Amino acid sequence: MVVLCGVGLTGVFQSLQQLQHLYDDSLHTFSTLNQFERALLNTERLLLELASAQHDAVRTAGYNPDAIRAEFKEAFAEAESASQAMLEQLQVWESTGGSPEFFWNLTRVRTEWRRIDSILGEFLAFSDAQQPPNLPTLRAFRHDSQDNLNRALGDLHRSLETLLVQKQNALYRQLGEYGVMSVSGLLGLFTLLYWRWVLPARRLRARLRQVSRTPNPSLTEYEQAQHYIRQMEECLRLVEQFMRDLAMGRTPEPIAPECGDDALARSSFWLLKRVEEYRRRAHDREAV
Repeated sequence: MVVLCGVGLTGVFQSLQQLQHLYDDSLHTFSTLNQFERALLNTERLLLELASAQHDAVRTAGYNPDAIRAEFKEAFAEAESASQAMLEQLQVWESTGGSPEFFWNLTRVRTEWRRIDSILGEFLAFSDAQQPPNLPTLRAFRHDSQDNLNRALGDLHRSLETLLVQKQNALYRQLGEYGVMSVSGLLGLFTLLYWRWVLPARRLRARLRQVSRTPNPSLTEYEQAQHYIRQMEECLRLVEQFMRDLAMGRTPEPIAPECGDDALARSSFWLLKRVEEYRRRAHDREAV
């Protein structure tokens, strides 16, 4: 019982720790995923502004292509940093196991981001400061003829939520199993203690509270126990004297009953009766 209770409580504690770690990992993962999505949107916005800033009407409105290009470089660097943090965090989920859908969506995100990173990096490395983005660069984020990063990120987000729910349900089931195990162990332990200590103590208390054993109900339990022990000692002395008289051939008096239903007095009476019958039969045999 003690081992069962210990294993159950240990399992409950470990399951709670695993749930806490799962919540922390999921919170950090979704945070890095949202940060990467915001960095992508900012990069795409600045790319479109950089493309439109080459127009004369836009220049007249006050847009500076050089300043927008500098902001675009910073946004692109931020997106690269956010993507690295996101992929490192997703490796934690990948190492602990997941559904095939999760692995497929993660592969799509990695592939699409490498494609976008290559296109934007090539544009920043080889294009002139005054040269507007070309058509492949502008279509890096919106390539509808094939898979794109936005759809891959949306599918990854949904598959990650599904994986989180599956892991939560598994840990909840594990927590329930260990909880049942610990409760069973505790109930078994309490039952053992009850039958080993509580029930005998209650029987002793009930015995001490009998009217025939407690002449004064105002006595404490300790005083009642002392009185009960003294009565037991007196009964033992009476029994010893009774058996000594029988052994010496004398006929002792029956032990006086202390209450209306005293088993010791009743037994001594029937024992004397049997002894007298035995002596009478022995005397009759000698007379014959």
